[in-house]
Amino acid sequence: SGGRRSAGAVAHARADVLDPRAALDVTRVDLGVVYVGVPTTRVVTLKNMTMLPAAFKWSDAPLVVGEDDEDGDGAIHVECDVWKGELAPGGTMAVRFDFTPVRVLSSKKNGYASLVACDVAGALRPLGFELVAQIRGLEGNVSYDVRRGADGALTASSRRDDFASRSVAALDARDALVLGPSGLGDDCVVDFGDACQVREHAVMELVVRNATAIETFVSLRVDKRGVRDETARELTAKRRVAAGA
Repeated sequence: SGGRRSAGAVAHARADVLDPRAALDVTRVDLGVVYVGVPTTRVVTLKNMTMLPAAFKWSDAPLVVGEDDEDGDGAIHVECDVWKGELAPGGTMAVRFDFTPVRVLSSKKNGYASLVACDVAGALRPLGFELVAQIRGLEGNVSYDVRRGADGALTASSRRDDFASRSVAALDARDALVLGPSGLGDDCVVDFGDACQVREHAVMELVVRNATAIETFVSLRVDKRGVRDETARELTAKRRVAAGA
């Protein structure tokens, strides 16, 4: 109109594209010494670092890496109270983990190490924490003491501490072998010897110590060997007659 040009309008726009991002409050969980079959609990906190909702999912099992991956694979069973879920914008969530050792690793391995991963949908990088532990079983952690007499004098011990060594060192050969031929194996034999008098009571005590947190069972078997009851009564009668004479 009239040769005039209308003035144009320009709008400047800027947009920041955000991707879901979350963080953990720890990068390494050290369980220390743990025992087969005994669960250990730890709490890990997830935090949403953006104002977008973030869906997450933990890995089904820890990933064992390194030279001993076959040995460590499946050595610890992992359970958590929230395997997957959604973090509110800027929100946090505490996740409880129960770690239960399943087996002891080979003697060549110093300890257990794995990665517990968490996948956040749409995130550029996965999350995770390192899981380390020293797995122990009953082997080498159960000791036996054998005590003789009413006063409970220590006569044999599978322990290697100074007190037990000093106490057993002064024993005679008979008492030193009281644990039986199996020695320090799984079977402990308490032998009363062959010098027991008929109708006289002999007292021995077996003390079993479990130095672990593993609940276990002890089986006891008693083998009765010796003279028949008729013979014992006859010998007792003869001793009384001899004592009266």
